[in-house]
Amino acid sequence: MKVIITGIECSGKSTLAVGLAAHYGVTHLPEYARAYLMEHGPNYTELDLLSIAHGQLNQEREASSNGVDPIICDTSLLVIKIWSEIRFGRCHPWIINNIAQQDWDLFLLCDHHIPLEADPLRDYDLDRNDFHERYRAGLLELDIPYHEVSGTTQERINAATRIIATYK
Repeated sequence: MKVIITGIECSGKSTLAVGLAAHYGVTHLPEYARAYLMEHGPNYTELDLLSIAHGQLNQEREASSNGVDPIICDTSLLVIKIWSEIRFGRCHPWIINNIAQQDWDLFLLCDHHIPLEADPLRDYDLDRNDFHERYRAGLLELDIPYHEVSGTTQERINAATRIIATYK
C-alpha cells in the first residue's frame, strides 16, 4: 500500500510521515525536493522541478521494489505539479503524464492551521487557504481516495492509522 501525505508547506507532512513510519516499523520516503534544494540552493527553475520529480519517483519505485509496506511518502508528483503551476504558470508534460500513471492508494491531506516554522526553503508569501484548496482540487481531479487530517501530531497519527486500516 502506498500512502501519500500532502498539503501546503508547514502543514505537518514530515512530522506525520515520521510518526506513521515509526508506527508501522518502516522508513518513510522523505521529500526529495528538500535534499535537492539543500544541495543546489533554493532558487529553482522549471528544469529543477523536473529533476526533483524524477528523484521523487525513483525513491517511490525503489521502496516498492524492496517490498516496503506500507510505503509512507512525504510528498508526491502532485506537489511538484502544483508548485510548477504556481511559480511558472505551467507544468512539464512528463510530470503530468507520470501523475496519471501512478499507483497511489491513499492520500492524507494535512490541515494547514498550524503555526509556521522558520525554514529557509519555504515560501511564506502564499495565501495558505488558497494553496490548501489547490491541493484539495488536485486530489479531486485525480479521483483517488483522500482524507484530511488535523489536530495535534498524535491526533493526526491516530486518525491516519484508523484511515489506513480501512484500506488494507
